[in-house]
Amino acid sequence: MNESFYQYMMGFLSDSSPEGDLARDMRRSGDEPELSRIRSWEEMLGYLHLRQACTDCIGTVRKCWNNYSRI
Repeated sequence: MNESFYQYMMGFLSDSSPEGDLARDMRRSGDEPELSRIRSWEEMLGYLHLRQACTDCIGTVRKCWNNYSRI
């Protein structure tokens, strides 16, 4: 994986989908430097818990992470 998960998600910004909603939320968060350094699911899950993400959000991130990890 050469691109970060954050970079991967920015490809969904214009989508009308849960993935697009997540990408827009990630950009609005202002956490781009921190998000760009995340390289494992465990780190991402830690970030989501720190940000008090809801169960639906975590589920969407998990789905996106699984797709991202296949590239």
